[in-house]
Amino acid sequence: MEKAKQLGRMAARVVKTLNKRCIAVVTDANQPLDKTIETWLEIEETIELL
Repeated sequence: MEKAKQLGRMAARVVKTLNKRCIAVVTDANQPLDKTIETWLEIEETIELL
């Protein structure tokens, strides 16, 4: 879990250097954050692959 937190902090720093607001949320993924988030990510990945 500590490596995930460290990765989240690093990713947030990179985004902030682009003058964008960003927070990183680390979860154990046992429960969805929102019912649209997981679906949207799957759609996005599918579009990228196509």
